[in-house]
Amino acid sequence: MNFQLILPLLVQTVVVISIRKIHNSWIHPGVFFPLLWLLYSIGPLLFASDYYIQPYGLWIITLFISAVGLGSLLSTNAIDEQATINNNFENSFKDYKPVLFIAVFITSIFAFIGVGLVLGFTMNRFQLNFSIFNLLMLPNEISVDRYLEILNFPIYIKFFRYWLFPASLLAGLAYPLARKIRESFLCFLPLIIAILFGLMETSRFTIITTVVIWYAGVLGARIVLQENLNKFFDKRSKRFFLFASTLFVGLFILLDWLRQAQGELVADLVLERLKAYLFGYLAAFSNWVTMIHDGNIQFGQSTFAGPLSLTDIVERKFGSYGPILIAGDLSTNIYTALRGLIMDFSIIGTGMIMILIGWFGSITYKNVMRGKLFFLIPLTLFYAFTLYSPLISIFHYNSLIMSWVILAAFLLLAKPIVQNFWNKDGFTRIVFNQ
Repeated sequence: MNFQLILPLLVQTVVVISIRKIHNSWIHPGVFFPLLWLLYSIGPLLFASDYYIQPYGLWIITLFISAVGLGSLLSTNAIDEQATINNNFENSFKDYKPVLFIAVFITSIFAFIGVGLVLGFTMNRFQLNFSIFNLLMLPNEISVDRYLEILNFPIYIKFFRYWLFPASLLAGLAYPLARKIRESFLCFLPLIIAILFGLMETSRFTIITTVVIWYAGVLGARIVLQENLNKFFDKRSKRFFLFASTLFVGLFILLDWLRQAQGELVADLVLERLKAYLFGYLAAFSNWVTMIHDGNIQFGQSTFAGPLSLTDIVERKFGSYGPILIAGDLSTNIYTALRGLIMDFSIIGTGMIMILIGWFGSITYKNVMRGKLFFLIPLTLFYAFTLYSPLISIFHYNSLIMSWVILAAFLLLAKPIVQNFWNKDGFTRIVFNQ
C-alpha cells in the first residue's frame, strides 16, 4: 500500500485515540464521527485497493475529523462531563417505555398497511394476478418504472409508506428497553417491513436507511440510559450487526436477481457491483475533490436539497451526481455527503462547520446524559447523518427528516402522559398485560 495513503490514516488514528481518551466514550459525537470516518477510509483501502484513491482526498477527510474532534473539546467546560441522569418523572427515560412501545406498534402498523397498499396498487398497475410467478416479476416491473421516474404513488399510499422511518427511529429508541421476546420482536418489526418494501421495489435505499435510523435511535437510548458508553457495540448490537451484515450481502444479490427479472446471475459481475457499492465512495470522493476547480458556493442546496425542494429554491433530481471512473471502466455516482458539504460551503467552510458540529454534538450528548430527552432529536440526527455519510446527506430526503418531526411530536405528547401516570403500575399492566 502506498505510504502516501497510509500517512493520513496514521494521523486519523492518532486523532481518534486522543479524542477517545479525553471523552472516555466511543459513541461521544466528538469520537464517533472521527472513528466512523477512519473505518470508512480503511475499508476501501483493504478491500478495494485497486480503486483510484487519491491521498489528497484522505487528507481532506483527516482535516474534517480533526475539526469535529476539536469542536468537541471546546464544549468540555460547558457542562460537567460526569453528568448523571435525573431520576424524577420529567427526565427518567424508562418511564416512557409503555408510551414508546405503543408508538412503535402504531407506526409499524401504518407502515405495514403501506406494504399492502403498494402491493395492491402495483399489481393492478401492471395488470398482474396474485401468483408466485407474477410476484417474482413485480420487482422488475417496479424497478423499470422507478428508474424511468414514471411510477408515482397516490398520496394515501405515500402517507402510510412514510411511517416506516419514524417507526424505525422510535423502535431503535425502544430496543435497549426491551426485556421480553415480544418487545424485541416489536422493535425489529420496522426492519422486517423495510425488507418487504425493499424486495418489492428492489430498493437498497429503503433497507439501508431504515437500519441507519434504527441504530441512531439505539445509540440515543444507550446514552440517555448510560449503558456501555465505553463500547462502540454492546452485546446485542454486536450480534445484530453481524447478522445484518450477512443478510445485506444476501439481499444485495437477491435484489440484483429480481431487478434482472430472475435472469442469469454472473458471480463475478455481482461481486464487482457489491464491491463498488460498498467501497467505491472513497475513490469517487478523493478523485472528485482532487479535480475540483469551481469556486461557486451553493449555500446548502446540495446538502439540504430535500427541505429546499419544498420551497422551489432547488429542483431535486433523481441521481444527484454524474458517474466517475474509480477503476478501469468501472464507475460510481456515490461521492459521500462530504461532497455536498464542500459544494455548499467550500473546504474551509466545511471545516468550520465540522468544528460547530463537534461542539454542538458534545453539548447535546451531555444534555441527553442528564435526561433532557428533547436533545435526543439533534443527537440521533447526528448519528444518522454520520452513519449514512458514505452515501449522501440524509437531508436529501424529506421522508427521512419527517422521522425527527414525528419524534419531536411524540416527546411533546408523551411527556404529560408520563407525568399523569407517574409511579402508577396500572398503565404498564394495561399496555403489556403484566
